[in-house]
Amino acid sequence: MISMVIQQWTMDNGQWTMDNGQWTMDNGQWIMTLIINITYQLSFLDFKQN
Repeated sequence: MISMVIQQWTMDNGQWTMDNGQWTMDNGQWIMTLIINITYQLSFLDFKQN
């Protein structure tokens, strides 16, 4: 029962995923830069605390 609900939900969201694929690719570089900056700042804070 639950697996059928999940299967239908997955199919419904497949189109949404495809529509947002272009957005993800456009924003991928920005997101990677943000993640790198946050990781760098967190490691810098850890270094200062030790």
